[in-house]
Amino acid sequence: MLHSGSRGIGNAIGTYFIDLAQKEMQETLETLPSRDLAYFMEVRNTLMIT
Repeated sequence: MLHSGSRGIGNAIGTYFIDLAQKEMQETLETLPSRDLAYFMEVRNTLMIT
């Protein structure tokens, strides 16, 4: 495991995956109490970034 911190690259990586989870929640669920509660419903090969 690599700890990348909360600034710079760590923030960019975290923001990327948070945005992905939020978009997935918008597509699959009609309501979510808060966008901050977004999560991935299943594990998939998300690291295969194109």
